[in-house]
Amino acid sequence: MTQQDDVRVEDHRVQAEVRRLGFFAALDSITWHARSQVTEHLADVTAASSRAAYVGWLRRATSGWSVVPLPTGPAATEAWPVAAVDPSCTGVRAMLGADLRDHAPATRPTLVAIPVTAADDVRCAAAAYTVVATAHTVAALGQAVLDLASGFDQPDAGTRYVRRCIDLDAVRDEVRHDLVSWADRTGPAETDRMIRTSLALLETLGTALTITRRRGW
Repeated sequence: MTQQDDVRVEDHRVQAEVRRLGFFAALDSITWHARSQVTEHLADVTAASSRAAYVGWLRRATSGWSVVPLPTGPAATEAWPVAAVDPSCTGVRAMLGADLRDHAPATRPTLVAIPVTAADDVRCAAAAYTVVATAHTVAALGQAVLDLASGFDQPDAGTRYVRRCIDLDAVRDEVRHDLVSWADRTGPAETDRMIRTSLALLETLGTALTITRRRGW
């Protein structure tokens, strides 16, 4: 069973949690542990201590996001259910890759094969939640990173991703409102799958970030 097939299997425990807490509270509750694992790696205050530390953080973040199957492109644009942010927010890999090349021009694009990702409204909603929830973590480092980058030979080089996270975090409440409105319009099977897809995306990212740290990157 593939990851995508797996999240299509209804989980009545998830639906019970939605009935008990409401959609968004259940979403936050069920993904809490996975989000905490991601935060442990991305909210690394030492990332802004030096250029070398920041480049190392970019490498780890790039490697982590490289295996997360986010919907992108025209199909995602057509299915996108969140008005507060546009579908380009899922282009995390491209932003991080460009940031890393600013500091290490010889860096080659990742060779990790990214699974073909369906771009229905459920997966797009899950992707929006994943990206914005993660942006909240990164935004906490934002000012320190921008202060560090102001001293680079090319000021602010390699800060596309951090800047985008700051912007996304600023509309976090609006994204929440849009997702709740989407859940109200759709059925319990779709909200169930969205929650479980969000969890799968965050767990994939957290696991990949853990592996990069073990490798000493």
